[in-house]
Amino acid sequence: MRIQKIPKLFQINTKSDLKDVKYLILGLSNIKGIGNKTVKAILDNCHFDVRRFLDLSDHDIRQTLLETKVPNYKDVLENISKDKNELIQKGKEMLEKLEKQDIHLLLRDELPEKMKTIPDPPYWLFIQGNRDIIYDGTFIAVVGTRNPTEKGKRAVELIIDILSNYPVKIISGLAKGIDEWVHEISLSKSLPNVAFLGCGIKKIFPSSTVHLRKKIVQYGGAVISEYLPYETYEKYKFIRRNRLQAALADLVIPVQAKEKSGTAHTVNYAKRYNKLIVGFLMDENNSIKNILSTSDCLLVDIFKKEGRMQLDKLVQNLLQQRKVSFDVLANIKKTLNKELYSRYISEDKLQELINFINDVWKSRKDTLTQTRALDAEGNNTEPKGNLPQ
Repeated sequence: MRIQKIPKLFQINTKSDLKDVKYLILGLSNIKGIGNKTVKAILDNCHFDVRRFLDLSDHDIRQTLLETKVPNYKDVLENISKDKNELIQKGKEMLEKLEKQDIHLLLRDELPEKMKTIPDPPYWLFIQGNRDIIYDGTFIAVVGTRNPTEKGKRAVELIIDILSNYPVKIISGLAKGIDEWVHEISLSKSLPNVAFLGCGIKKIFPSSTVHLRKKIVQYGGAVISEYLPYETYEKYKFIRRNRLQAALADLVIPVQAKEKSGTAHTVNYAKRYNKLIVGFLMDENNSIKNILSTSDCLLVDIFKKEGRMQLDKLVQNLLQQRKVSFDVLANIKKTLNKELYSRYISEDKLQELINFINDVWKSRKDTLTQTRALDAEGNNTEPKGNLPQ
């Protein structure tokens, strides 16, 4: 069942109004004691209209601060009310500063359809790097535990090796463990990355990922947060960011995780949004497969060639249904071309290569037969879920 589109909570009609709302968000974020929850409540109170904000009474603002449980609300109220125009001006200066650092603020109406039509869409997103990356393409979220085994890390390498042959973009959470490894390996294969944070865009957490953030941006990707720029990380923020990973993704791949974990939240959101999900028949630290096995998710053995072919076939099907052109032989041609043009190869050795390819093809036909047998048993490569339009 498809997710019903929800009504927009606000509609901004002009670029001028759009900018003014952004100034307001950032101006409020500068006030000590205010977090994203309070900023959202104030925006709701003034219907995302800066003119209405300027006309809000102290009583209305006080009520909002009390409802969102702002500590020292009297001081916060004073800082908001003493000069609202100055607050807007400071927000403007902050936006200009952020944009010079390649950090952009997008409001909900500026987001792609699949991100603003989920049940709890973000009010805004801060995007560092390529802000256009979220509007087009096929996105595959690859996520997992912060404490992977060597087998889990090897699974990531096998997955990315398959995905690197196709025009896809990788989503992960820039956390320690599987996420970090996903970014590292996929960037080495020149796949564009999108990383969703559980803290503000100006915070680096964990500190070990600072080099990855730079690489993601340098390679044409983006780092994204729905939190105010300097907000610190909290457990619930990581859970909430997982819904954004699932919303943007066309396919979700939980590599290795426990049944109760952040990755499990991503899987549950993906199921709620009717996204495609692929899991792995791996026992080590991977109780999440218990959740996957009771739903319409494809489970494959990534360490067997039949399992890798099942995943490869699923990705091809996804791209074909999205009408995305691709060359399944792209990596093979690239490697072969490089070798043939950088080495002296005699005619008899070239014939030996041709014979080798023929032998491989015969062996592959046997594997295809086994894969089709797996499909016939019900473990097919077309799990239930809405393929994106």
